[in-house]
Amino acid sequence: MPRHSEDLARLIVRASKDEADRKRRSGGGRPGGPDPEERAVLVQKILAGILGAVVFLILVVTLLPDEPGEALPEPPPSLVGRWVTDDPRYQDRAMEFTEESLILHTGDGTNSFNGIQELRAQDGAGRTAITVSYHGPAGAGEITVFVPDANNNTLTMQNRPNVVWRRENPRQE
Repeated sequence: MPRHSEDLARLIVRASKDEADRKRRSGGGRPGGPDPEERAVLVQKILAGILGAVVFLILVVTLLPDEPGEALPEPPPSLVGRWVTDDPRYQDRAMEFTEESLILHTGDGTNSFNGIQELRAQDGAGRTAITVSYHGPAGAGEITVFVPDANNNTLTMQNRPNVVWRRENPRQE
């Protein structure tokens, strides 16, 4: 065989080996996929993405604002009692706060007994906002009342600030 043919045969064999190596490295030459180096890089990228997502979720959870105000273990004495108003729209209505419940007297002699689930107090502008989360026959609810001070014996509600409620039987403190 002339020398030229041998060189040509070597080039063909070498090109075939180079093509086989390229396919093996790219994952195209075998069912196992990419070579170990490429697989390690891919695993690192996936782990970095997962780690980034976990760090993001931790930051979101820790930076979310807490419920406003201070959690209270029980209603303050300034809130406990039966509250009525002279407003003619609510003449047959009353609110009664006990240590564990909120009783809403809804008119016509009907009452809604609700268990207090959570209390939060937030001071500001010469009064304390007390948010009462409760659960009763109609489901879950929330009411925010403003109590100026323990000796005032009045309160207003966030949703009806112009209606003044007074303690039915004021305490002597």
